[in-house]
Amino acid sequence: MSSSKSKTWVLAEGKDVGELTLNNFKLEEREIPKEDNLKNGEILIKLERTAIEPFIKETMKNTKGFAPVTKPGDPIQGFGIGQVIESKNSKYPKGNVVWGFFPWSTYAIIQEQSVWSDITNYPKEYRSDFLTNLGMPGMAGYIGLMKYGNPKPGETILISSASSTVASVVAQIAKLKGLNVVGLTSSDERIRELKNLGFDALVNYKKYDLNGLSRAIKDATPKGIDIYWDNVGGDVSDSVLPHFNDQGRFIICGAMSMYNDPSTNKGERIYLHALDKQLNLKGFVVLYETAHFSETLKQLVEWKKAGKIKSGRIQEINGFENAPQALLDLFHHKFFGKPVMIV
Repeated sequence: MSSSKSKTWVLAEGKDVGELTLNNFKLEEREIPKEDNLKNGEILIKLERTAIEPFIKETMKNTKGFAPVTKPGDPIQGFGIGQVIESKNSKYPKGNVVWGFFPWSTYAIIQEQSVWSDITNYPKEYRSDFLTNLGMPGMAGYIGLMKYGNPKPGETILISSASSTVASVVAQIAKLKGLNVVGLTSSDERIRELKNLGFDALVNYKKYDLNGLSRAIKDATPKGIDIYWDNVGGDVSDSVLPHFNDQGRFIICGAMSMYNDPSTNKGERIYLHALDKQLNLKGFVVLYETAHFSETLKQLVEWKKAGKIKSGRIQEINGFENAPQALLDLFHHKFFGKPVMIV
C-alpha cells in the first residue's frame, strides 16, 4: 500500500457469537483527507498509538449492546492518541496531541465529542499512560470505584482479572483509600508480578474447580467481601456471590469470559444472594461518564506525579497491519498488561 494514502481497518462482517477471526477485518486504503474536507469544529489527526481492548469486540456485534455499534464497512473504533495535522477547531490547534475515541485509521477526521483531552503539555513519556492508568482504564477504575463502590477504610475489595490494567488501577486506588485488596488471576507468574501493585492477597483461580475456588476466595477474604469489581463474569464471578457482606457493592465493569460465547450467560442465580445481603449491583460503562473525565484526570496525574500509582505493564506492538491479530491474541490471554499498537 502507498505511504501517501491513509490505511483503515474496517469491519468486514459483524460477529455476535464465537471468536473473532481475521476474516472479520479488512484493510482499506483511502486518500488522506485535506483541510478543505474538514467542517467547522473538526480536526484531522495522524494516529500515533491505539489500545487493544476487549471492549472493541462488543462494538463489532450485529446487535446493539453496551458499546457503540460499528457497521460492516465502517472503521473499527478504539481508544487512541493522535497528532493534529489540520484543524478547524480552536481548542485543538495544528501540532497538538489529543487523546480520545478514534477509528483504526492512520489518518482520520475527528469530531470534537470524540476528543477527551489535549495532552500536548504532558511529558512525552506519559503518552502510553493515556491508554493505561491515565486513560480509559484509569478513568474506569477511579470513577467506578469512587462513584459506585463507595469505598471505606478497612473494607475488603475483591478484583477479578487482576492482571488487567483497569484492575491494577482499582487495586492501587483501593489501597490508597485504606482497603484490604484481594485479586483473582490466572497464573502463579502473574501473582508474582502483581504483588507490587497494592494487592494484599492473590488467588490463582485456574488451580481450582468451582467448589475449590469458592473455598479459596473465602480463605482469602476472611472478613467477607464488601466490594467486588468484576471484569470477567461467568463461573468465576458465580463463586464470589456467597461471600459478600451485607450491603456489598457488585460493580460489573466487564464480562470477558462471556464475550465470545453468549451461551455461557447462565449459572448461579444472583437474586437470592442480592436479596439476602441487600447487594447493590451496578453495570458500569465508562464511555457514559465523560462528564467526570476532567476531574478524574487531574487526580490521577497528581497521584502519578507523587508516585502513588504506578504505570501498568505495557506491551507495545509495532505495525498497524498487526492490529487485528493483536485483538485476537488478547482473547487468548497472550498479553500481560495492556497491549498498545504503535502505528
